[in-house]
Amino acid sequence: MRVVLGEPGDHLASIGVPYHRGETLSLVTDRSVTCSLVPGDATSTAVQASQVSHLPVAAGTVFGKLTYLVAGQPVGEANLVASASVPRPALKVKFVYFWGGFVAWLKRVL
Repeated sequence: MRVVLGEPGDHLASIGVPYHRGETLSLVTDRSVTCSLVPGDATSTAVQASQVSHLPVAAGTVFGKLTYLVAGQPVGEANLVASASVPRPALKVKFVYFWGGFVAWLKRVL
């Protein structure tokens, strides 16, 4: 029986965004993966993703890959791509980010 294991746009991971505390960038698959399965086949996935190292990020930028496994054997792969664009932060955003970190540090120390 032919089964769709993943569709384009499936959300599978989130990664942090530099200078944006508490915000994440959703990673989605870029294509569908189908394979033939028989009843009782065990399916699983393996995710490999990197962090955002610089901004800006364009939607569709590849950050990793998703491997689909059946009975422990790879049967297909899809790229994990950014679901949205993230602009380069303005100087004010960077200042607020670092100031917030400094204030939090002061509260812990004092």
